[in-house]
Parts: sequence; C-alpha cells; structure tokens
Amino acid sequence: MTRISKFLQNIRMSDWADVRSELLARVSRVTLTNWKQGVYEADSIYWKPINDIAEKYGYEKPYSL
Repeated sequence: MTRISKFLQNIRMSDWADVRSELLARVSRVTLTNWKQGVYEADSIYWKPINDIAEKYGYEKPYSL
C-alpha cells in the first residue's frame, strides 16, 4: 500500500488541477492538504474513490482493496 502523501506528491503538474478538483468534491481543502503533507492517512472510506481517480489519470492505485 502506498501512502496517500506519496501518491499526491507524484502527480504530474499537468494533472494536479483536475485530480485536486475531484478530490475536493469529496473532502475539504484542509483534509487534502493534510494528506499531501503526510499529517495523516486517508480513511478507508476514501480508498475506492482515490483509487478510481488514480486509475482515471493513469496512475497506479495507491490502495489495495
């Protein structure tokens, strides 16, 4: 399992705005910032949506379900 912070830090700049927008539709800006900085890990209820977003933009799924 990849940490959410590693996944978010490895998103290409060209994809960041779209990925960020999709994540912000599900969580707050503060939560997204905390994930990106590694303050805490995403709760398991967000794993599937995060995996779906990753797959949509051609990234490896960060979570094993």
